[in-house]
Amino acid sequence: MASALERLGVVDLSSHLSGPHCAGLLADHGTDIIKVERPDRGDEARAIPPFVGGERAPFMTWNRIKRSVVLDLKDE
Repeated sequence: MASALERLGVVDLSSHLSGPHCAGLLADHGTDIIKVERPDRGDEARAIPPFVGGERAPFMTWNRIKRSVVLDLKDE
């Protein structure tokens, strides 16, 4: 059965917890999410412990199922 949200696409420009979590819930229901991160720092959640297998568990939990890209919006 097709999900009502699988034809949607969302660009996720958020960081930390609430925005990535909300976008993750949309992804759980079939929405195509593209996570955009800054080239200099990325998402601040990449530094939040605990670390599991060299990866940051909170970041990986909140950004599962998403595609990602690094984009410098200040550079033409």
